[in-house]
Amino acid sequence: MKKSFTVLFFGALFLLPHSIDAQELINHQFIGHRTQNYLQNLFNNPLIQNGIDLYKVTYETLDIHGELDTASGLVVVPVRDEDYAYPLLCYQHGTVNGPNDVPSNLAGGSQLPMVFGGMGYVTSAADYLGMGEARGFHPYVHAASEASAAIDMLFAVRQMAEEDEDISINDQLFISGYSQGGHAAAAVHKYLESDYADSFTVTASAPMSGPYNISGTMTEFILDESIYYYPGYIPYTVLSYNLASDLDYEIEELFREPYVPVITQFYNREIVLSTLNSTLISMLTTNEGASVPKFLVQDSILNII
Repeated sequence: MKKSFTVLFFGALFLLPHSIDAQELINHQFIGHRTQNYLQNLFNNPLIQNGIDLYKVTYETLDIHGELDTASGLVVVPVRDEDYAYPLLCYQHGTVNGPNDVPSNLAGGSQLPMVFGGMGYVTSAADYLGMGEARGFHPYVHAASEASAAIDMLFAVRQMAEEDEDISINDQLFISGYSQGGHAAAAVHKYLESDYADSFTVTASAPMSGPYNISGTMTEFILDESIYYYPGYIPYTVLSYNLASDLDYEIEELFREPYVPVITQFYNREIVLSTLNSTLISMLTTNEGASVPKFLVQDSILNII
């Protein structure tokens, strides 16, 4: 049982959900313009060379179970006086507070795409599954779905460039991301090279500060009794992999009873991550004497990890 739990649970990281064709652009909507001066003043970055146009893109992709879904993201297009074919940059955002705190809403994860756009890259920033327009719970730090959402958006951006004469991209492709986005960027690079080498050639890739050894680190962490002030990441990750695996545990089977209601609210997208986190810190401190995430998890789960 221990082997099946570990292998199925964390092995779900690498199961790409593609079983039918997706990748179609649905719509691209102009949502704003930022001048070069505005960007330079906002970001204090001397490398910004131009203004940018901002677009919210919706496109077809597959959800965690391989069913057709509508996803969204932000596309940032450099604006210069002369005609220019720009390199394409795939940016993966870090952990955000909730489904609406996403690049396409010009909220979480939208700043760096604007910087990259100002530096002359057509920048594609997917919101991820379960975020923005996509339905359901976000499969947090789930490599395969991070990759599929981003790659399908790259195809949509190519289609957008083919349909809009004001957008021109060349054959260069850069990949980057930070924190969760570092994890996602590494996943995008892996799947582009293994499954999409005929469609894309990666020019350079820079995943930054990502959680790259989740199964090993999280197993040790859950079994430890260290104080941790971001306990919300534990149910976020566990619920994500439970969703992606074939184990199908109920929330009550994974977490101890006092914490089930607030975790269920988070799973149902009724509260955001910061609310989950602050509530768990308060409850753990009251019930256990300190914010120790181990005490969130059912003993039956701890015994088989």
